[in-house]
Amino acid sequence: MNSNPDELRQLILNSKEPLLFKNLLTSKLLNWNLKDWRRILENKELEFRTGVFDYTKNPQWERTTNLTKGSFDYFLNQTESETKNWLYFDYKYLKDWLTDAEALRDNISWAPLGFPNITADDCTIWIGSKGAHTPCHMDTYGCNLVFQVYGKKLWIVSPPEENLRPTRVPYEESSPQDDEERFNESIVQLLVKQVVEVCNKETNNSIINPNMEQILFHNDFESLLRTLNICKSKCQENLQSNKNFRNENNQSGKSNELNQDEIIEKYKFIEKVPKLSSDQLKLFLEEQSNRFMDNTRVDTINSKENDVLELLNVLTDSDVVSLISRKLLANKT
Repeated sequence: MNSNPDELRQLILNSKEPLLFKNLLTSKLLNWNLKDWRRILENKELEFRTGVFDYTKNPQWERTTNLTKGSFDYFLNQTESETKNWLYFDYKYLKDWLTDAEALRDNISWAPLGFPNITADDCTIWIGSKGAHTPCHMDTYGCNLVFQVYGKKLWIVSPPEENLRPTRVPYEESSPQDDEERFNESIVQLLVKQVVEVCNKETNNSIINPNMEQILFHNDFESLLRTLNICKSKCQENLQSNKNFRNENNQSGKSNELNQDEIIEKYKFIEKVPKLSSDQLKLFLEEQSNRFMDNTRVDTINSKENDVLELLNVLTDSDVVSLISRKLLANKT
């Protein structure tokens, strides 16, 4: 059965849970072996984040891992010989990296999923060795499309009802697309800015990810305040229409759910991600921890630094930011 890209697009944009699309994308990338990747990537210098293949008490944030540069050949050689460290060429936009790798770029198409306008420049590439990972986080923007072209990657996704404790430390801009979320993000930036300006460099390294230094240190208070007010104005202009839109969607939510189930049933290549029971999750986490118990590494944080982190976690808590947002939006002067 031929699939309808527009139908799949609506399913992706409206689904409240992750979906697997098996064997739908038929790019030549799927047929490439390591020899092909060597040929395509040549000796281009890549930037890898390096972490330890150990059990650590604290997450291996971007700020706590080192950077190393090397070619794809270097990556493969390290992967074959290195057992204590992992390498990750992660979250690299193709508009900035591998710009002349035409064979790679020409074979990227999201059209079968209903997104023909997404180009290679809009995409990120991830190349990692065993153990490479991204700490638990939440993306507030739209949705993610992931195309696994070689090897395998384990995804652990927690639904909203799990009520995990959110944190914005270390701080990194979440690049929201929604007007309200963009406004909230401008509030968080302003709050974080006030803290980092009075802290030493060592403490700031624990507060922000390296890629956020430019935003926070190269923009003064007035600049960030202007951004906040622009976001506030835009949010106030669209707030009523956004509410109406959400109300319409809520009223038709039941039929939308039915349509989604019908589409999933219609296309046999679509599967819902299996859910683990509480016991299965506990067993899984124990098995993962046991892999590293012989190599436990504890990163210590001094008390002063911990006090700052605790304060910042409170200031940037979603409930606090939402309260500030509501107060500011209520003031229309």
